[in-house]
Amino acid sequence: MDGYCSAYLYWYLKRFYGMIGDNDPRSPVAEGEIAKNGYILAHYAQYATNTTRIAVTSGSENIDATAYINETGNEITLVLRNQSDRTLSIQIPMDGISQATAVETSETKNMETIDVNVTGEFVSLSISGESIVSVRIKL
Repeated sequence: MDGYCSAYLYWYLKRFYGMIGDNDPRSPVAEGEIAKNGYILAHYAQYATNTTRIAVTSGSENIDATAYINETGNEITLVLRNQSDRTLSIQIPMDGISQATAVETSETKNMETIDVNVTGEFVSLSISGESIVSVRIKL
């Protein structure tokens, strides 16, 4: 989504290289189980649906970021592709952050909730390397 596309259609849902495992011996997961591709796409399906993409700057060459705002303007979502372990600080220059939550998918995690701290207009969290992280910020 960082390539300025507005939609992405992945044709191969249930294949060994798709989002759900099949009975092919090359499949990394058992038949019917969600593969990593499925969890990665789930970040966009669950966190960017019914939103409008907005501008964001990651400030790091190791993080690709996309950001979205909901229709009422009271919730911002970031979907981040991260390449190395780090503590991340996100600044939202708006009137007050009331709550923030995040989930992470990495080699060992599948859409697992991670700890988030909110201080003023900053959201901070520790994220794993080689991961996809979705952060939902309520204003």
